[in-house]
Amino acid sequence: MNLMKKGLLGLAIAIACILTLFLPLALGLMAGFPFALWMDEEVEPVGARATFEESADCLFQYRYYNAGRDLGVRLNSEEVAFCFPPQTAAKKKALIACFNRYERNHPDQGGWPEDNMWSCTWDGLTAVPTPFAFGKVVAVPPVPRAGKRCVLKIGVTGSDSAEEEVNAAIETGSLDVLVTIGGVNGIPLDIEYGFFYADGKIHVNFTVPKTAEGKRLTIKLKIGADIPTGTKIVAFTVGR
Repeated sequence: MNLMKKGLLGLAIAIACILTLFLPLALGLMAGFPFALWMDEEVEPVGARATFEESADCLFQYRYYNAGRDLGVRLNSEEVAFCFPPQTAAKKKALIACFNRYERNHPDQGGWPEDNMWSCTWDGLTAVPTPFAFGKVVAVPPVPRAGKRCVLKIGVTGSDSAEEEVNAAIETGSLDVLVTIGGVNGIPLDIEYGFFYADGKIHVNFTVPKTAEGKRLTIKLKIGADIPTGTKIVAFTVGR
C-alpha cells in the first residue's frame, strides 16, 4: 500500500512539473506572444549601433522563431523596434514604407530581407555593404576569332563574400553560361566551355565556331536565382 502511495505521489509530482514548464509556453503561443524567442539566446533585440547585417539577421531569426504567427514578409512596427536601432516616428514610417514597397514590387524575390533593405535608410544605419555584382569584362583576344580559342575574364565586385559565392555557384552548378548567335534571344550554340574563379575574376574559355565569322556573339552569365545583380551580358562581332 505504501509503495502504491509513493508511486501515485511520484506521478502527481511529474505531472505538476510538466504543467509548470509547458503550460505557460502553450498559453503564450496561443495568445500570440513570442515566447519562442526565449528559446534561443542568439535571438535578441539589436543594439543602438546595429550593422546592416545584424538587422537583417535579426529579421530572419525573428520571423523564423515566430513562424506560427503567420507574420508574412511585410515589415511592421514591432519588427522595427526589435531589429533596428531606435527610430524617430518619421524614420520608422519611412523604413516600413520603403521595405514593403520593394516587397510589393518583387513578390517572387528570394533575397529577403537584405534585398528589401538595400535602398532604405534608418537612424543609426552604419555603412551598407554593396551587393554582389559582375564587374568589368576583358576578352582575350579583344575580338573573338572564328575557330579560335577565346577567354573572357569577368570581374566580381561589391561583396566581401564574392569569392565564396562564386565558388559555391561553380561547385553546385548554379553558375549558368549561355552563348548565342544573334543576341540574347538568338540561337544557342552547343559548344563546350570551362570556367573557374581566380584573382577576383571568373574566367570563361571556349572555342568560337568557325561558322560564326562576322556574326554577333553574345555571352550571358547568371549566378544563382536570388541575386538581383547576378546577371552579365557581353557581346562581340566575331572576326576572322
